[in-house]
Amino acid sequence: MLRFFASFLVALCLLTAPARAQIVLPGGASGGAGGWPSNCLWLNQWPGITIGIGTSGAVHTANATALDAALAYANTNNLYICHPGGSIEYYSTDVQGSTPTGPQVLSGVRGVIGSDANDARFVQFAPGYPCITIGDLTTSTILYYGRFENISCGFGVQNTAIFQGSISGTTLTVSSLQSGVITAGMTFYTGANTGTTIVSGSGTSWTVSSSQTQSAGTQFVTAFAGGIAIQWGNLAYSYLNLVKADPYAGNLGYRVEAYIGMSFGNNGNTGFFSNVAGLLYAGTGVQNFFYFNAITSGNVWGNIYCGGGGTGNLRIMAGYPFYVENATNFGTIALLNIEWTSQNANLNGGMLSLSNVEGMYIDQLRFEGNSLVGYNPSWVGAAISTLTVGTLNLYNETANPANISGTAYVTSSYSKSLFKILSGVWDDWPGGISPTIGLFSQDNSSGEQSRVTFTNIQNRNFNGTLNPDANVTQTMTGPLLDFKRYEWNSLLSEFDGATINYTGSGGTLNVPGFMHHTRVECNAAISSELDIIDMNFSGASGAPAAFGQNYTDILEVWRSGSCTGASNVVIKDSTGTTTIKTLSSTGTTGRAVRYGTTLTGF
Repeated sequence: MLRFFASFLVALCLLTAPARAQIVLPGGASGGAGGWPSNCLWLNQWPGITIGIGTSGAVHTANATALDAALAYANTNNLYICHPGGSIEYYSTDVQGSTPTGPQVLSGVRGVIGSDANDARFVQFAPGYPCITIGDLTTSTILYYGRFENISCGFGVQNTAIFQGSISGTTLTVSSLQSGVITAGMTFYTGANTGTTIVSGSGTSWTVSSSQTQSAGTQFVTAFAGGIAIQWGNLAYSYLNLVKADPYAGNLGYRVEAYIGMSFGNNGNTGFFSNVAGLLYAGTGVQNFFYFNAITSGNVWGNIYCGGGGTGNLRIMAGYPFYVENATNFGTIALLNIEWTSQNANLNGGMLSLSNVEGMYIDQLRFEGNSLVGYNPSWVGAAISTLTVGTLNLYNETANPANISGTAYVTSSYSKSLFKILSGVWDDWPGGISPTIGLFSQDNSSGEQSRVTFTNIQNRNFNGTLNPDANVTQTMTGPLLDFKRYEWNSLLSEFDGATINYTGSGGTLNVPGFMHHTRVECNAAISSELDIIDMNFSGASGAPAAFGQNYTDILEVWRSGSCTGASNVVIKDSTGTTTIKTLSSTGTTGRAVRYGTTLTGF
């Protein structure tokens, strides 16, 4: 009976399909076998499609035509597009209206399913056109209840170029090409005046569209803006899992970058509602790995990976690796990884950047192997947005002062934003670098103020300087191991339950007045007296004089067994002249307790 039913399905498909079309199940298997849906249009059996690596230009053109026909037939007949494996290479210049789409999955298609995200590949050879577009971009038609799983999308031709050089007048001279291929028609996203394009040229000499001067050694990033690996349009109640924007989809042996890895929303013109995403891998993009600007609500996101570089091979970004804007109900992300990238030195913002975003919750936010560069860069930046993070991990991150103008910040805000970081582990900072890092930076030009709260943070192997924010004029002169709470508002910055790890040889350690219930650990041999100064409150300009510590404040100092030497460890008051407590031997603890203006030692 099962064999008869399968034969009947095949016969029915043959009767209803056009003469050139065949919708069959491989090997005569029954529908749904091996997890495949029963109503598949199999790309390996569709007339005119050739699956293979390194196919010719003629095959690319033929594949584009055949793939369009398959998608149109699946759209009319509500079928799944099923890709059993291998690479489908094509040259598709499809558009919807004036917007480049490449092959487009419209609302009648049930979904696109592959055998394996590392094997079922779609490879675009037309620069400036998406590898694939899923959903409608220009109308209110929505693709409902779709399934998109186990597919990889990328390019067989470069859409970007990263290089160093100079511009004099309209002549671009290239001194070193770091990645990609310089091509006429590309737009500059880093290094040149806004809107500059490459007109013509070859090798190390090119003509650009506008006269300007850019000095030797300038870092340039150019791209075709339409070169998006996966462009998502109108989509609702759909399932996305193991979908990859893959820089190695073309099997060329080297990375081929997209302009944007995954783009959602066509710049706010489409909707993305109540979808469930499992694993999304955005491993390519020079502007963004992940860009979202859609009308949205009710989505649940699993694991989003943004990156694709590695040790000694950071991906240089012209924009923000993860960028969301104009999303009023973005939803919850279980795990967001941003790894092995370096931002454009001209940017002032976060590796994760939000603009006019509400309702975003990230259970685990992990940064690994990234390098902060440029003017006041940050890991998380926002404008008029709200973000709650369950756990923030900074692992093997670099904030080298030689590459930073100003200060690197964990969080930054333009205008009014709300950050809540509920816990965090910051670990394995590179040795030999002593960065200056702030917890928060506020741009007050709008006159509005943000609220920021960090709780339960552990900071390991950090040997730099921590300046919490612009409110604070007092500098913490010892590495911060952990703290229970940090809070910022327009007038007051506060720490509770912080631990400072002192590994110097003596001198002065300031414990600022905004730090309450603080523990200092001396964990290194000292050759001269170590004076630990319990400083008064020093707040924002205009703060009332009494707006300080008018409640119990405890400073605890522990002289560990490693804090050897004949010199004393001494707790002193804010003037640095009055001794509150002296620790003359290892393994001892002292405390200074302030109530109001009185400081007492125990």
